[in-house]
Amino acid sequence: MAKLSNLFSESTLSADLSYFDYECILGRQALVPWLRQHLDLTGLRVGDFGCHQGGILQVLRDDCAIASGVGFDLNHQAITTSPLATSQNFYLQEQDILALDPKHYPFDLVLFRDSLEHIPHYLEALAKAQACLATGGYIFVSFPPYYSPFGGHQQYAKNGFKLCPYVHYLPDELFFRLVQCEDNAYMSAAESTGDLRSIRQTQLTLGKLEKAARRLNLEVAARELFLLRPAFKVRYGLPVISASFLENLPLVREVVVMGAYYLLRQR
Repeated sequence: MAKLSNLFSESTLSADLSYFDYECILGRQALVPWLRQHLDLTGLRVGDFGCHQGGILQVLRDDCAIASGVGFDLNHQAITTSPLATSQNFYLQEQDILALDPKHYPFDLVLFRDSLEHIPHYLEALAKAQACLATGGYIFVSFPPYYSPFGGHQQYAKNGFKLCPYVHYLPDELFFRLVQCEDNAYMSAAESTGDLRSIRQTQLTLGKLEKAARRLNLEVAARELFLLRPAFKVRYGLPVISASFLENLPLVREVVVMGAYYLLRQR
C-alpha cells in the first residue's frame, strides 16, 4: 500500500534489486517517459555524467534505439562491476567529467541524473556538458533541491534522524554528530558520508541551477517540480505528486519541492 510512512523504509526499498536493476526500472518508469514528452530519443548520442552502473543507458539503448551511450563516473567499483553490455558505441568510463576533452565526446543529450548536486563546481560541470553538445543538443538535470525537506540526503542515517526533515540545516559539526551513516543496499557507510559532504558543499537549489543556466546562455526547454519525486514511486511505492503550481514562488518551492526535472538547451 502506498503511504507516506513508507518513505525511506528499508522494508519497502527496492529490496533484492541491484543498483543497476534499480536504475533500469527508474529509467523505464520515470525518466524515459518524461524525456519522450519533450524530444525524440531515437538515434541520439547520449552522455551520462554520473552514470554509476549505467542502467539508464541500458534502457535508452534497449527501449529508445539511441545511437550511442557513454557513461562517466568516478566510482571504480560501480564501473568495473556494471552488467552493462558494452560495445564500441556503448561503454562506461572511470573519468572526472571536469577533465573531459569535448572534441572526443559529441553528444545530443547529456544526463545529470541525481549527480549535479554532488559536484561543488556545478557551473563548471554544466559548462563542460554544454561544450560536449552537438548543435541542437540538450542537457537533462534531475536533483532534490538542497533546502527541501530531505535535500541533505539524511535518509542515509542509521538512526531516527533519517526521518527528520530539514535536519541538514544544522551546522556541519552538529549535523554529522547526529546523522551517522550505515551501510545500505547500494553504498557503504563511508560512501554515504562522502555523499552527505558533497551535498553540503554544493547546496544546489532550483535558483542556483537556473542562474547557472542563464549564465551559460542555456534556456529551460522543459521543467517539472515534484512534491513527491518519481524515484520515491520506484523505491517506496509512493505516488508521484507534481508541484508545478509552485514554479513561480521562488522561496516556497525551495523548501517544499522534493525533486526537479530540467531539460536545458542552447539559446
